[in-house]
Order: sequence, then C-alpha cells, then structure tokens
Amino acid sequence: MAPHTQVHEHTIPRETFHYKWDNSLPPAVEIASGDVVHFDTEEVTSGQLKQGDPASKLGNLDFDKLYPLGGPVFVKGAEPGDVLEVEILALRPGSWGW
Repeated sequence: MAPHTQVHEHTIPRETFHYKWDNSLPPAVEIASGDVVHFDTEEVTSGQLKQGDPASKLGNLDFDKLYPLGGPVFVKGAEPGDVLEVEILALRPGSWGW
C-alpha cells in the first residue's frame, strides 16, 4: 500500500467505544494509509469508579463494562494478511484513573 500525500485527521469519541474484540463490528472510522486517528477513551471502569470511591465499590463493578475499546479502524486498501505499521504519536492520560 503506497502512502498518500495528504494526511487527514480523524477522531473516535468516547461515546462510540465498545467492550469486545469483534471483527463483525462496523468501522468507527475509515482512513487512508498515513492518516492520523485520535482516540478519546474512557478509563478502564467506564466511569463506574470515581476518585475517592471506597475500595468496597470494587465488588459492584459490572465486568461487562470494563476495558472500553475505540475502533475498529478500517484502513482503505488493506487486505487480510497485510502487516500494518502503527505509530503512537502521543499518549495523554486523563486527570484520574486507577
């Protein structure tokens, strides 16, 4: 896949996250090789725990709502078996997490 010359930026907002690795999910975004994708993700409990919550709240977690995922990202021109290179340009933690 030859990279294109114009880079587009895309954002996947936290409202679109999901909780499973599933190749039947529709793409959250379609990009060209070389494009930049910003993922706005939630912390691991999807807001079930808040700063200052007592440890006793851990027992009330809905484990089906852990590890929110952003995506999938569809890369135009990529085919099954292709190896894709991904470069992480920045990682900005939120104000709180555990």
